[in-house]
Amino acid sequence: MKLGYFGVMALILVFFAAFSIGQSYYEQDYEEGTQRDIYNFTDTKLSYENIKANQNNTNETIYVASNRLSKVIDSFTNFVLVTSLEGMKFGVEYGYEHPEINYRLIMEKLVALFTWIVYLMIAALLVKLLIPLFVIVYITGELIHKLVVKIKKKK
Repeated sequence: MKLGYFGVMALILVFFAAFSIGQSYYEQDYEEGTQRDIYNFTDTKLSYENIKANQNNTNETIYVASNRLSKVIDSFTNFVLVTSLEGMKFGVEYGYEHPEINYRLIMEKLVALFTWIVYLMIAALLVKLLIPLFVIVYITGELIHKLVVKIKKKK
C-alpha cells in the first residue's frame, strides 16, 4: 500500500492534533488546579465487533466465499479502527505529559510548509504545461511573421 505525500502529511497533522488535544487537557487541568490520570482517561476499549450492528442472516444461500470476504473486511476494519484509536490515545497522552512543547505552533509551521510544497508541485506541473504552449505560440508567431514578409514582397 502506497501512502503517498498527502497521506504522510495527513498522518503528521493528525498526530500533532492529538498532541494539541493532550496539551489542552493539561492546560485545563492546570487552570483548575487538578491532576487527571490521563492513562485511565484515554483507556477505551473499542473494536469493530462492539459497534457493528447485529446482522441476523437467515438466508441459507450465502456462499462460503462471501462469508470469508466479510471476515477479511471485518478484520481489516477492526485493524484500522484499533490502530487509529491507539494512535490518537498515544498522541493525547504524549501531549498531556509534555505540555512545554508548543504543538500548535509546530502544526501551523507544518501546514505552511505543506502548503508551499503543494504550491511548488503545482508550479512544476504548470511549467511542464507552459513549455509546449510557449513552443506553439513561438511557431505560430514565426508563421505569421513569414506570411507578413511574403505579403510585403508581393506588393
